[in-house]
Amino acid sequence: MKNLLYILIVACILAPESVPGADESKRAADSPVSAVDSIIDIVLDRHIDPPTRQEMLLAGMRAAYRKAGKPLPRGLSRRISEITTPDQIDTFLAEQLTEIGGGKAVEASLVVGLLDCVRGGASLTDASVSRVSSQVAANRYVGTGIALGIDGASKQPVISKVFYNGPAWKAGAKGKDLILEIDGEATGTMQMNDVLTALRGDAKSVVRMLVRQPDTDEKRELVVTRDRVFLPSVEGHRLVSEGQWKYTIDDTPEIAVIRLTGVGPSTLHELRQVENTLREQDVRGIVLDLRSGAALLHDVVMVADALIDDAVIGHIQSLDGRKTHVARAGAMFSGMPMVVLTSRLTAAGQVFLTSALQDSGRAVVVGERTPGNTYVRSLIDVPGRDEQITLATAVMHRADGTPLLVQNRPSSRGPLLNAEQAAVLRKKRTGFIMPDHEVPGGQSIPRRLQKDYAVLSTAIAAIKEKLNDKTSETPVSVETTPASE
Repeated sequence: MKNLLYILIVACILAPESVPGADESKRAADSPVSAVDSIIDIVLDRHIDPPTRQEMLLAGMRAAYRKAGKPLPRGLSRRISEITTPDQIDTFLAEQLTEIGGGKAVEASLVVGLLDCVRGGASLTDASVSRVSSQVAANRYVGTGIALGIDGASKQPVISKVFYNGPAWKAGAKGKDLILEIDGEATGTMQMNDVLTALRGDAKSVVRMLVRQPDTDEKRELVVTRDRVFLPSVEGHRLVSEGQWKYTIDDTPEIAVIRLTGVGPSTLHELRQVENTLREQDVRGIVLDLRSGAALLHDVVMVADALIDDAVIGHIQSLDGRKTHVARAGAMFSGMPMVVLTSRLTAAGQVFLTSALQDSGRAVVVGERTPGNTYVRSLIDVPGRDEQITLATAVMHRADGTPLLVQNRPSSRGPLLNAEQAAVLRKKRTGFIMPDHEVPGGQSIPRRLQKDYAVLSTAIAAIKEKLNDKTSETPVSVETTPASE
């Protein structure tokens, strides 16, 4: 959730590149309920495993009645089970909403409830927000290059982060700067949406901000020329100075930490640059931290192809069939044993990458078992409205065909199995990525090293074992604290 909030904050302050015809697109109708027919049809037509029309309607009505503070009427489920046509849906909704009398808040709850029952999660978003979010993920957006917060004492907008080498950084912005004015307008009475709107603008346009640090009365004017902002997706073990990372571990310089804060179009290029640096430093092993950050499937496949040597990456099962991704010969960081760090917060794309590294034998996995919700999600336009639905349209499968989705938990009953057989059975039954060395607390923020010691020390031990015996094909044995079930 923390990573999602971070991306949303960034997205809000970055202006999307101009989209042809965007100004002529239809705005959403006043009532979201008018889109219910279209939303249901999209889910039924495009979702990889959709609920029924009646399940969605019942979930939506439950949410609406709950929002209105009223009990569900008797016989509602039976009545919904008899609905089959769009006209019947419209008539039903009109009657029910008139009876509830809850207004727009209840109508919005109905739509949210309808989508909440969709497997893998689904959401309805204004298309302009979706465009910005997509451009953030694709690293192709225009803005000032800052993240915003609200100062607790003054209640004014504050610059919580200045992105290195971005427009605001070049203009002299600093972290913790309070924004007093934007283009001459005081921010004291502005709502956050007003602040975001004032900061947005086209490439090469200028915005002026009057700022000051919280511990001084000295004011500074920042003249910021909006432009493309590059967000690096690769970090190291320790930040040395702005934009400069130290990858090697201080007391173990032969091992380096590479942290992916996301996987996007620039990630592969960034990794190639890091590889050159690490080879110059005679690094012998890699800890690849995949515990946070969003990822785009296309870019995940590109990175997997670069890290794995001549092996199946995995499969994507959609309504159109199954697509197999295979890594070509030749891999980055060759000769360097690799450990991947995972947690319960590892995003779906990174789970797919982890499974490829684990199944190909390229890396061992340390940390927590990953989430079991690895759908491929797509943005789909709602006809006649300037809105889009985020929807699960495909499922990720491991190289051996195992779906990366939680299914049945492993049973304690059954024939006795050896350790290897038990591990295979457990993987197939759960749909999780099961770490080779399961360490609790792996979801802690990596920079808080005092909370990260167990998982990192386990990773270092695993790499050292590999370095001591590179010819061994048996799993390494590392003493760790067992995770609670």
